[in-house]
Amino acid sequence: MRKLVTDIEKSAEQQKIVDQICKAENKPSAKVSVKNLRRRGRYHGRTHTISIPLWTWGYGPEYVLWYTIHEAIHALGIMDHRTDFKRKETFWMKKFGMVPTYAKAYVKKIHSLNGECLYTRPKY
Repeated sequence: MRKLVTDIEKSAEQQKIVDQICKAENKPSAKVSVKNLRRRGRYHGRTHTISIPLWTWGYGPEYVLWYTIHEAIHALGIMDHRTDFKRKETFWMKKFGMVPTYAKAYVKKIHSLNGECLYTRPKY
């Protein structure tokens, strides 16, 4: 029988990633929670928390990792999606073995460091 991963376990896993990024950047870590949201998650600046929607797991582990990194970059204090944000996000994605291809603010593809396509954004 396959073990079901709980929301708490998912939150703990993503918390470790955010802690690692914030510590390396000498910033206080944000508290992560995984929630059953219908829309997107986000970084909440006032409470210094990150919400990650459960639906992200449906797109695969690389997408969840990117989503976590993306919100962690916001927790570092970079709120827009311009050059500095993308530079920092790309840096951390490479640290975790991924390379992004962007479509405006968000990734449309994620590749491994050796070029294997790990995620392609669905066309709607």
